[in-house]
Amino acid sequence: RDRSLGPHQSPGDVAIQTVNLVSQEKGKSRLDVGYRIPRSFFVFTRDYSPSAQHSFSARGEIIIEILDSAKTSVGQNVIAKELFTDEEPNPLVDSLPVVGVVSFDLKPGTYSLVIEINDNNSSRKSRDNSRTIKLKDFSQNSLEISDINFCDPGIKTERQLAPYNIGGDIPFSRNTLYYAQKILLSQYSDSD
Repeated sequence: RDRSLGPHQSPGDVAIQTVNLVSQEKGKSRLDVGYRIPRSFFVFTRDYSPSAQHSFSARGEIIIEILDSAKTSVGQNVIAKELFTDEEPNPLVDSLPVVGVVSFDLKPGTYSLVIEINDNNSSRKSRDNSRTIKLKDFSQNSLEISDINFCDPGIKTERQLAPYNIGGDIPFSRNTLYYAQKILLSQYSDSD
């Protein structure tokens, strides 16, 4: 684990993971922001209406924003989350977390990441604006490799891998897969 990424994140914490990959857009670099939020962050309320499909629901939003060096917003994504269950939620039992990934195609450079999580059924809010990200320029005449993304080998299909998404860590004593993009420009085509 790269200790410059900050303190270890336990499974009960909000975990953010950034991965720099090659963009499909010319002159840009792709930033994937993965998040894992404990389900217990969101406050569930009972729905007593006869037409309710589920007994309990929670609603919230996740706001991910990218700021350039002048603190100007260059990308933002707002994700509305609706969670439902038929059984009364138990905050002491950590059930399946809320996970996802948001992608941005940006010019290579240094950026700040701001993530805010809001629960609509309470005043609960979490905000983190302490992360700085440097996106590589994959168009330069050099050999480059993307960031490494650790994936859960238990969740894979032929065309999709599921990142562990726990802040760059790998669960202790668990097998893992990894994904990286290796960029080999034409001047290096005879070597690996």
